Amino acid sequence: MLKVVVAYCNGLTQQQIAADLGVHVQTIRSTLREAGVKLNQRTTFSDDDLQAIRRLYAAGISTRELGRQYGAAHTTILRRLR
Repeated sequence: MLKVVVAYCNGLTQQQIAADLGVHVQTIRSTLREAGVKLNQRTTFSDDDLQAIRRLYAAGISTRELGRQYGAAHTTILRRLR
């Protein structure tokens, strides 16, 4: 459990931690909640990130792939593209 909390506090996303440990993201989420960690509910992007996301999307990169690259859900990417 400590490894998960440390990784999350060091900036890794829940998805990245789950992939590293070979578990489902919900397992990571539950572990963090049990440890009393406040979860980030909103993914924020810098202006440079948003420009890059828009450019990559226009070049044909899917929102799912962009989400993987930027550690966000594809639906978050879609909302930011609007």
